[in-house]
Amino acid sequence: MDVCSSWIAFEGPMPQTRFVLTKALELGLNPIVVINKCDRAEARPNEVVSEVFDLLVDLNANDHRAGFSIVYASGRAGWATHDLGHPETDMVELFETILDRVPRAAGRSCRAAADAYHDIGLF
Repeated sequence: MDVCSSWIAFEGPMPQTRFVLTKALELGLNPIVVINKCDRAEARPNEVVSEVFDLLVDLNANDHRAGFSIVYASGRAGWATHDLGHPETDMVELFETILDRVPRAAGRSCRAAADAYHDIGLF
């Protein structure tokens, strides 16, 4: 099972992030790392990804967890991508990553929720 964790592209891991990530790892969850605010001039997304990796190693995460999914994003600008060299114009890659990696809750359809978001123009 995976958990989505958001990081700010110019701050890196914060103390509260370490705490939450520790609890997620204790529960057996695997991180989906979202590097947000990549549109900001002071953004340093590649360095933040390295800091996230270092934090996971420091928390004794196994190799599977250290091989986390990365999504770069700008919530304000409304885009998300797996590759900063190929920017997108919407948040579809973030939503698809979540839908692909997080198991569906019993009795609920994540795809139906995604379709509803699409219908009202959120992506």
